[in-house]
This record gives sequence, structure tokens and C-alpha cells, in this order.
Amino acid sequence: MKFLGPRRALNDSEAKKWFESELESPSRFVVAESGSDELIGFCGVKSEKGIFDFGYFLREKFWGRRIATESCKLVLQTIASEFDLSKLKIFIANENTASQQVAEKLSWQRTVNFTKDGEEGHLYSTM
Repeated sequence: MKFLGPRRALNDSEAKKWFESELESPSRFVVAESGSDELIGFCGVKSEKGIFDFGYFLREKFWGRRIATESCKLVLQTIASEFDLSKLKIFIANENTASQQVAEKLSWQRTVNFTKDGEEGHLYSTM
């Protein structure tokens, strides 16, 4: 998870706690490989301090296959009736060029420079 969390591998206890908290969120979705159900990653919305933060991550072996773009499209279509999509915010670190390309493909708009957890980047909006 290169651009998520504490920039280090989580220990087993931390990983279990993080995974369980993700599963409790009704607007976070598992991304799994068709046919095998192998876990690819997560995609969805998490409310943080009154802000609806849209995010995703994929396991590295699945990068570069357009899975992030397609997963984001599907999740946004699924949650459109539950969320005001104009209020979703997406933080993308300056170094995360792959997610910047996903944002471009999805027509997300870069809004402001932003620092999150000490990392420089930009906030994007879906509309």
C-alpha cells in the first residue's frame, strides 16, 4: 500500500484492525478477481471528520490493468443514489502518477493543493 496509511508495512494486529474497520463501512467495496474471487483491493467512501473521502487501493500485482479505473466507475455508479457525488473528495499524492492518470480518465477535477499526513498532493472532486 504505497500511498495509504503509515508508509510502512502494518503488523498483523494493525492489518487486522484496519481490514475489519474497512469491512464495517457500508460504502467500501471489495474488488475481487472474477472467477477466482482473489482479493484485488478495496474501493469506496469513508467519512473522515465530516468529509467524504473517496479512495481505493489495489494489490501491486494488479496494477496497470485498468482495474482501478473500472472499479471506481462501478462504485461511483453504485453509490450515486446514496451520496451527493459533488461532496466527495479524493486526495492524490504528488508522487502517485498512476492515480493521477486514473483521475484524468474519470474526469475528476483537481481543486486545491493539500497536505495529508505530511504528504503533499492535491484534492480532486468528482464533479
